Amino acid sequence: MIMGDCFCILSSLLNFICEHNTIYTIIVYHLAPKHPYPALIEDCYAGLVWVHKHTEELRINLTCIMINGLLAGAGLADRNANIAGWNVYLGDCKGSDDVSIYAAPIRATNLTGLPPAYIDIRSTEIFRNEDVQYAQNMWSDGMQSQLSIMARKVRLDWLRRILFI
Repeated sequence: MIMGDCFCILSSLLNFICEHNTIYTIIVYHLAPKHPYPALIEDCYAGLVWVHKHTEELRINLTCIMINGLLAGAGLADRNANIAGWNVYLGDCKGSDDVSIYAAPIRATNLTGLPPAYIDIRSTEIFRNEDVQYAQNMWSDGMQSQLSIMARKVRLDWLRRILFI
């Protein structure tokens, strides 16, 4: 859980922990404006890395780690999920010029000659902005692309089944 003040929902949090037999870690981060961007995100990511490195001693199942946040922590949780996702996907190439356009199509500078594309995304997807930009890049290069963005509220039934079997 990423949040500025863990005491604001402590009773609800304790009920959730007891009801689902979960282990919760709360990441404390430096606060703005004294510590401006990117300090908060880096603090939270360092906390996530620490939890991953200490899963055995914390008795945490590495395959059932969930990142969530409350208030400002929700935005920080979102950024950390994005950072973690790119790190897993690209490994040591992340952020370098070695990332292939096939791994990150948004990096392609010329999309001329590509076949027409249909891009179907949900408004809640983490890579939504990159997908929209990719469609715009295709249009800029004179290529055909149909972009469909569907509003979808986040459903967590699947997550509940995975975490609380």
